[in-house]
Amino acid sequence: MPLVATILHGVAIWMWHKPRLFQAAIEIEWVHWPQHLSFFATALVFWWALVSPGRAQHGNAVAHLFVTALHTSFLGILLVFAPQPMPAASAFC
Repeated sequence: MPLVATILHGVAIWMWHKPRLFQAAIEIEWVHWPQHLSFFATALVFWWALVSPGRAQHGNAVAHLFVTALHTSFLGILLVFAPQPMPAASAFC
């Protein structure tokens, strides 16, 4: 279960940061809500799989947390050093 939760959460984060989906979520409110719902739902599943008793061994939970921190940091690095910046939310309001 922790592996599935880690993968689902990672897919949700990376999927919504693709430029077209990110832009759509900024411009269209009915796309914005599923974006945040998927972040919240997969984060709940991720943390539940890691901290609920009997779900994951401590070392295994730390490994999943480390992998998540690693790939989200890498996403942040890609966004910072991207050739073109992601659109700012205030540009569309």
